[in-house]
Amino acid sequence: MVALLAVVGGAAAFVMGPRHTADETRSAVEAAERIRRAVLDWRTANGSGCPTISQLEYDSALSNDTAAADPWGERFRVVCDGSQVTVRSAGRDGKPGTGDDIVAGGQS
Repeated sequence: MVALLAVVGGAAAFVMGPRHTADETRSAVEAAERIRRAVLDWRTANGSGCPTISQLEYDSALSNDTAAADPWGERFRVVCDGSQVTVRSAGRDGKPGTGDDIVAGGQS
């Protein structure tokens, strides 16, 4: 009986895994894009500079429905280079610079 439950549970995880991963990725991309827009708005109101997620939270620049952390529990990172603003997540594996990273950004 226990073995049967393990097989059924494993099969359910296998079937739901890809969908769950796609939902997490979509959620992370949407959050990163909302954070990037908040950074651009913050820069318009405060001049140049590059606010951290903590600064955006302190200044109430993030909407209540915007998560400061990705679906895998790590905080997003804001990177500014001149007029470019990028918001990054290391993705599901938690390692920056790998193929599953989430990146929202470009020319502002």
